[in-house]
Amino acid sequence: MTTTTTITASFKKLRSGEWGITAKGNLPAAGLAGQYLRVEKKSGETNTVYVDRVLWTDGATAICTIATMPRTSEQKASPAPSGGGICDECERPRRGLVDASDSSGIPGRVCSQCAAMPASMRSFA
Repeated sequence: MTTTTTITASFKKLRSGEWGITAKGNLPAAGLAGQYLRVEKKSGETNTVYVDRVLWTDGATAICTIATMPRTSEQKASPAPSGGGICDECERPRRGLVDASDSSGIPGRVCSQCAAMPASMRSFA
């Protein structure tokens, strides 16, 4: 039997000055650390983030740190590595891209890091 977990998440500025998330809803008993969550910005744009660590939770709400892959202008402008290409999910030049599909079933090519992410959390559009 498969259980569906409904979680809403929003970005939050943490006391450390870094960005994190506030997650609310039916939080998994095993915790959120190590999970990928889709977060909607105020603008309506969505981002997929990796939950690094849970700072606080009461069972229905959690404040979490997120792991990010910084993208500098140098990284975006650099050519794809030899034998590689641009990952359709993280948009970074990578080697060893594999075929994958996103949450809408759109086919694409992703790096090994993004391939580990559940398809329901990927968005190539």
